[in-house]
Amino acid sequence: MEATLVPGSVPRSPHKISFIKNKGAAIDPERDPLLGDDRRTVEFRPYDSRKSLPLPLIIAHELTRLIHKFRRSGMLDTIGPAGVNAMNALIQSMIDQVTAMERVANTPIPVSSFI
Repeated sequence: MEATLVPGSVPRSPHKISFIKNKGAAIDPERDPLLGDDRRTVEFRPYDSRKSLPLPLIIAHELTRLIHKFRRSGMLDTIGPAGVNAMNALIQSMIDQVTAMERVANTPIPVSSFI
């Protein structure tokens, strides 16, 4: 039987029991961290609020950056250059579609269509 403590939850007793590492032994909560050895740190880089980039373009930029990072680290060697180019083409297609939607949204409607 394995039990884990969900981050943000409150244990019912002052001494929580961890079944994962110690097979049922009671552990002092100050010495048993909530996160195990498999933890990862995620850093969110805040974007400057003065820049008026639409969210889809920020997402497309991050996707392109990640593809470039994965390609440099060798994670995309199995799909080859054609696969990387296909992924970049899909992101470029998404950017083109966002641009077309922005163009439609910003085009004024002629007054004659209201009559």
